[in-house]
Amino acid sequence: MSKQLEEGLQENELPEAVMVKHRRFSLIWIIPIIAAGIGIWLVYKTVIESGIPITITFKDGANIDLRTLVKYQGVVVGKVNSVKLNNSLDGVILKARLDRSASKLARSGSMFWVVRPKIGFGGISGLETLISGSYIGVKPGAGSPARVFKGVENHPFGDLNGAKLKIIIKSDKLGSLHPGAPVYYREVKVGEVENHELAGNAQSVDIHVNIFRKYAPLVRKNTRFWNASGIGTSISLFGAKMKTESLEAILAGGIAFATPNNKQMGPVIEDGAVFFLYDEPENEWLKWKPDIDLGFNGKSGILEE
Repeated sequence: MSKQLEEGLQENELPEAVMVKHRRFSLIWIIPIIAAGIGIWLVYKTVIESGIPITITFKDGANIDLRTLVKYQGVVVGKVNSVKLNNSLDGVILKARLDRSASKLARSGSMFWVVRPKIGFGGISGLETLISGSYIGVKPGAGSPARVFKGVENHPFGDLNGAKLKIIIKSDKLGSLHPGAPVYYREVKVGEVENHELAGNAQSVDIHVNIFRKYAPLVRKNTRFWNASGIGTSISLFGAKMKTESLEAILAGGIAFATPNNKQMGPVIEDGAVFFLYDEPENEWLKWKPDIDLGFNGKSGILEE
């Protein structure tokens, strides 16, 4: 009897309940997630803003320190991070960072050099560094991306700054117009002297000049060039007034030019065009104000009056 009762009880047993736990998101995790997101954003921002690291080797580190800037066409595009001797003690290793906007400068074929004041028989250069301090100049290359470069010792004259127009200016004498001497238009540097030589008949000096690419449209057939070296003076009832293009022109020599108004300027000239260098400008030249589109907005040519 007891056995039957036991079996009946087993048949009537209720099924066991299964507890299912539902996971709920806890608000306590919001703060760590936000903190992690901010940390990732700060790391990304730091990497982006830190720029592109490059290494440049030079024979010496004169005039270079952690304040030295990297400049291209007068614009700061980077900064030196460290300078140290190499293992053989016969040179220095310079590490710098370029701005992301200047990434195209970090390519094979790019040339880096130290711009510092130099005075010698070959001419005068880098005078602006007497005030601003020495800096690293750069001429962009067209190769593949690179991070290590061998610095050059001197300014690589020639196609620097996109020099496009190459002209010859004849002068009775050279004066102080040595390689690197500036060429001005309205007191703005738009080119530079590349080199000079005696003319084939030895009766004059041929001064080879590069006009920077974006300023090439300024030079026309009837453009007039004059020597801007030294200091000029004008005397009137109100006293004497000194005239000069710049400190660089005073010491290193310089050339200035003006182009007639639109109808008189003449056609665009080509490489190898020859001009004459005058000792000083005529008053009429200083009044010329041609309206020339330099193509900064994707155009080029002359805006007619």
